[in-house]
Amino acid sequence: MKKIPFINGLTVDETGHTLNAMLGTVNATPPDRAPIKKWAKLRLWVGYLYILLAMIFAKPVFFWTIVGIILVIIGVIIRLIASGTLIKDSVLCTTGIYSATRNPLYLGSALIGLGFASLTSSLWFLAGFLFILSPLYWRMIKLEENYLSLLYPGTFDEYRKSVPAFLPRHSSMRSIPGTVDTNLLKKSRELTTSVIVIGLMVILVAIHALWQPC
Repeated sequence: MKKIPFINGLTVDETGHTLNAMLGTVNATPPDRAPIKKWAKLRLWVGYLYILLAMIFAKPVFFWTIVGIILVIIGVIIRLIASGTLIKDSVLCTTGIYSATRNPLYLGSALIGLGFASLTSSLWFLAGFLFILSPLYWRMIKLEENYLSLLYPGTFDEYRKSVPAFLPRHSSMRSIPGTVDTNLLKKSRELTTSVIVIGLMVILVAIHALWQPC
């Protein structure tokens, strides 16, 4: 199989063998992304429906509203940082936030989902997130990691051994550099998504605050 160079942040594996400090290989013919795209569309529309229902049926309680706002904002920030680091299908990102968790975008999305569940102050919405959205996230993670394992043979498997899939380690969080490429952000459209998410959150809180009995 033909291979071409790519840049990565891996230096040494767990056995001490050099992985080639800044040079690895990527398959010249990428694996099929069709299954990923299919599940991504499903996850996207289920997520939109979840937020829409949250906006309609929410009955915010002050404490859980504050918790929800904090979770949504943290989730948005994590997604912005991750999107400003990720170069899809050409570089295996192993530095920055990707040195703390292999799936920072899904971590951010999970926090946003939990945030909207908190904003509703409803156990039903929390259950909906845990039993409907969460399985979709895990399915997407499995599909994408299988794809990356084929795209970056060997190297991704070493990366997977050293970095947790979802929840970052406390020690690794402290070493994350705060650099974000604005050009990558623009290409990913994450800024637009973030504005929409924050806007929906503000609308949800405002509507139900106005409808609260005096």
